Amino acid sequence: AASPLFYCLAQLLSDEIKFFPPSRQFFIACIDMLGQEFIVSSPHQMQQLLSTMMDRPSLIPHLSSLFAPNITPDTFLDLYSQVSTQMSRTAEHTFSLLSKFEISRWLSEGRPLLSERSKMVAAVGRALCICGPEPSQQTAVVADLLHSHFRHLFMYRFPEHYSDALTFLLKGSASGRLSVSVWVLVLECIGCHVDNSPAASLVTPPSS
Repeated sequence: AASPLFYCLAQLLSDEIKFFPPSRQFFIACIDMLGQEFIVSSPHQMQQLLSTMMDRPSLIPHLSSLFAPNITPDTFLDLYSQVSTQMSRTAEHTFSLLSKFEISRWLSEGRPLLSERSKMVAAVGRALCICGPEPSQQTAVVADLLHSHFRHLFMYRFPEHYSDALTFLLKGSASGRLSVSVWVLVLECIGCHVDNSPAASLVTPPSS
């Protein structure tokens, strides 16, 4: 009965309630107490928690601290895909949710199959394309986080995802939606030094 009460209180957290400090403090305290006790450590609650936040983005600041996708490795990829396909939301909300996904931990503890990792590379690639060729100042923080996610995937058991990375790089560049910074990231991962200064025109190959 505790989890339904948690979601009921979350849905009742309206702008009117948040406007009045005593009621806001009461609701947030109850939500946090129930969440810490019955939600944050329950793998089967992660999907409903994410759906609740996706349906009502205004709840993200209050519920995102309870979102722990790494405790449910079987649905980790699906949860990530759901968040990454909703990149049109505010950058702050997107970053808040994406930052909960610990890719390195998923790789080391979850030991996902090659096919699952390939799907994750594709999901990160789609998200990077949504960020666009020239991310705004607000979106840049999300792009940087996605760069980190991609780096972990690309370097894990290298070169297993070399083909996956090249595929999304070429498709993203052909559509004009991918930032050059992603190419720079890949080149640096394989040991090439890229000089981004205006006068630079050369990529230094890795030393032998």
